[in-house]
Amino acid sequence: MFSNTFARVQLNSEKLWWYERYTAIHDYQWRVPSPFNVLFIPYRIYNVFKRSCCLKKDIEAATEVVGHKDKKVMNPKEYRRRLQNIIACNIYNKI
Repeated sequence: MFSNTFARVQLNSEKLWWYERYTAIHDYQWRVPSPFNVLFIPYRIYNVFKRSCCLKKDIEAATEVVGHKDKKVMNPKEYRRRLQNIIACNIYNKI
């Protein structure tokens, strides 16, 4: 019984360790060194506004499709393609 509990705790601690390791590496991967961060602040602000603008367009397009009853309902293939476009736009704007 004790060994079962120990194994479960060990497995959970390994998962937590890998997650914390990933977040630390991810944070330091995108961090800009001190003298250059002043140059990248306007670029980051521009990307935030660009991302919010793209998100607003996607929300407006989605509500437009949902809001009109006379338009045809998207089939699953069209819906999947549109969702992939939205996700690709959001990922592209993060980079």
